[in-house]
Amino acid sequence: MRTREMDCFVINRMYAGDYLKGNNIGHEIINLFADDNGDNYIYINADGVMGSEYDGKVKAVLLTRMAESIHRQEVLGIAIVDAGSQIVYNKGGKKGERTPEHIDTDAYLAQHPVKYGGVDFVRLFEKNIWEGEFNNYHLITFKTKKLLMPYKNQRIFICDKKYTSNEVNAELKDIEFSRQSPKQYICSDEEIRDYATIEKLINNEKLWDKNRKPEKIKLIGKKAKEEENFNYLDIVGRQDDENVFSNLIAYFIGNDGRLLQEFCKEVLGIDGVSENALVEREKSANGPRIDIFIQDDKYAIVIENKIKSEINGASERHNFNGEMIQSQLADYYNYVEKTAKGLTKKYFILMPNYHKIDIKKYKHSEKYQKLEYSDLYEFFAKHKYHNESEKGYYDDFVKALHRHAEDYYDDQYAEMKRRFMRRLEDISKS
Repeated sequence: MRTREMDCFVINRMYAGDYLKGNNIGHEIINLFADDNGDNYIYINADGVMGSEYDGKVKAVLLTRMAESIHRQEVLGIAIVDAGSQIVYNKGGKKGERTPEHIDTDAYLAQHPVKYGGVDFVRLFEKNIWEGEFNNYHLITFKTKKLLMPYKNQRIFICDKKYTSNEVNAELKDIEFSRQSPKQYICSDEEIRDYATIEKLINNEKLWDKNRKPEKIKLIGKKAKEEENFNYLDIVGRQDDENVFSNLIAYFIGNDGRLLQEFCKEVLGIDGVSENALVEREKSANGPRIDIFIQDDKYAIVIENKIKSEINGASERHNFNGEMIQSQLADYYNYVEKTAKGLTKKYFILMPNYHKIDIKKYKHSEKYQKLEYSDLYEFFAKHKYHNESEKGYYDDFVKALHRHAEDYYDDQYAEMKRRFMRRLEDISKS
């Protein structure tokens, strides 16, 4: 039974759920932005209100997104609030156009206009569709007193009692993160240990950049910066497709001998590869297929591309006697060593910067050098492609690489931000 004197923190997991399907903008998109007045507002998922027993009791809202597991979440910011920060209270209204909470939000907005990039807050979600109808549902739960944000080169993680890794800043012992609800309460009267852990996290000044402020939207010539890396793979929904990226890489270096030579020298560290070297996709290695295979009269080069998948073969071919795991890496190595006699052989595994695969447990993994997508992005962004008629395709290819060159990739977060920016652009042009 909750006590009347309790305080609580809210863990607010963002960018998830069926509401984000189609072209809807998640209402939580405002959480990490400042409005045009420099104020920061918070929307609590999933319906903008809390359980009535928590009204007026919240001290801070942890703005999180799921990491590689439901049991580990990244903290993108912490909104410090108090009873005076709360704008809407739970009055039992069902989600819809004119709930009591919605009326309270409109009353607040009448006295305190909120705009982003010159666009009224109430217009941001008017094109959202729910159950086949436009659903201009807009609530603001809190106006923050202060938003704590991590240093840009520092990531902060919390985990629940089910998570086993030590790579976290705060380990919660009392709760397990919910798969169903995007908000959870950590209260001083029941989740006592976890409440103290979060309090310590908030007070750890080494984690939070005092000079970092929530981003304020600026539309320059009616164009948002977020659109800079939008590309054809976003349109067709193939942003994470390994085969597509392998095809693109092989196509551009395979059709430009000069670019191929420079790629091998600058990215792979191999000098003297012929301009006429053969670049193959899905090269058969007696069963398994090598993603990209480059060969001339001196070199045989293997590039295995991994975006979100793991190393194939581990689960069904694990040797439990303590030996290294037989996998596709070993298959490729054995095949090339046997068939490319007399050539200098080089092996690489290409991964996004955010994809942390430990390849040491796999047989012959010591023969593979690790490449990151940032290596490719920097190279292709610097070099031109010889065929000017295909420049547009090449430029989009470079943009597509950028997403996987980041230290963290959350496709739903990136997509929500893109929709938000585009919506601001569309309204500002109308």
